[in-house]
Amino acid sequence: MVSRPPKGCAVLAVVLLIAAWFRPAGLRCLLAALTALCLVIVARDLIAGHYFVARPFAAYHFTPLYPHGADSSFPSVTTSYFAAMIVPASRTGRLAGWLLGAITAEVAVGCVYVGVHYTTDVLAGAGIGLAAGLVAWLALGSPPAAWLIGRADRVLIRARLRPQAAPLPG
Repeated sequence: MVSRPPKGCAVLAVVLLIAAWFRPAGLRCLLAALTALCLVIVARDLIAGHYFVARPFAAYHFTPLYPHGADSSFPSVTTSYFAAMIVPASRTGRLAGWLLGAITAEVAVGCVYVGVHYTTDVLAGAGIGLAAGLVAWLALGSPPAAWLIGRADRVLIRARLRPQAAPLPG
């Protein structure tokens, strides 16, 4: 079994990303979030393939509050997923970034509380997610990618598949 964050956290994270669609950098935000999630998966697989840490409930022989498999606990991929969305979302709206940061913190605390992760697991997961989000955001802002995204954005706006957002101040 895989641990799942509270459904409300997952729903709110998706709502925040959908709301970003209506902002000037909305397409870049969504693409960066998806790219960051892919980077998190790659990082998790690389780390888990070389480094195993028994989950707290397995190491200390107790039943976790939430059923979970006894695979490696390091790093927390659930925390990484939420943290990966912070940078792209914060670039489209400061409030979205803060809300996703709060969601990530809640998920991290919950993962430790239910006994499926150590504090170091969630801190490493958050760091990996933030790094993945930053790398994805910067990569999609580089000249070739930025040009393609801008072109795609104009096509989506002309086709009325994406609203034309007012530019951000400053």
